[in-house]
Amino acid sequence: MGSTKPGMYACFLGGASQVLFATMAVSPWGLNWGYAGEAAARVVGGWVQLLFLIGFVHQQRLSGLVWTGTDATTVLSFSALSLFVKTAFGCALLWWLEWWAFEGIYLMVGNLSNSEHQLAVHAVMFNSSVIFMVAAKGVTSAAASIVGRAVGIGRNHQLNKIVWSLLTLSLGLASCSAVLLWLLRVQVGELFTADIAVQHGIKTDMWAACLVIPCHAVLMSLYGICVGGG
Repeated sequence: MGSTKPGMYACFLGGASQVLFATMAVSPWGLNWGYAGEAAARVVGGWVQLLFLIGFVHQQRLSGLVWTGTDATTVLSFSALSLFVKTAFGCALLWWLEWWAFEGIYLMVGNLSNSEHQLAVHAVMFNSSVIFMVAAKGVTSAAASIVGRAVGIGRNHQLNKIVWSLLTLSLGLASCSAVLLWLLRVQVGELFTADIAVQHGIKTDMWAACLVIPCHAVLMSLYGICVGGG
């Protein structure tokens, strides 16, 4: 079918489910799970996306096209799921390492002098930079789709041009986002906290978070290119 709408709908439903469950799980008037509630909400959002896509594939009778070379009746068998897990584990590991790196930084910051102040500054910079990373992160999915299509139809001679175009687009979007975040660093600090010392730390150190954004964009673009190349 060549339609990207099912994936878009799945992301929308997964994101909405994650926000709704996080609101219930994290809030003091709800389950009050704290940070564990946020992690649980991510899991719920992922399951909603998976179930929606499986349902769409079965409803449209696309099993034979989606799982080429595999008997459509055995797609959900143990052996098929085992093959999927082996294939997906490498991709999942990259995502885990990305997020665990941020968690590791939290632990290191917590061992600094005046750790409470430093953690507050780090938390604001981390959360604000993640928001601004989203602009270039979409290139990851585009890279996987475009490169995969070029490889699939045998247009390997176009890959150099495609890869450089994707990297240029990603780096350009990320650089603009980083500059915007740096220009808004004072407003970001005031939005997150009324603590003058924390606001000063955010204003002083935000340049480091801004530098991470284009570096992360290039890394994730290369990741999408590798996924598309299979």
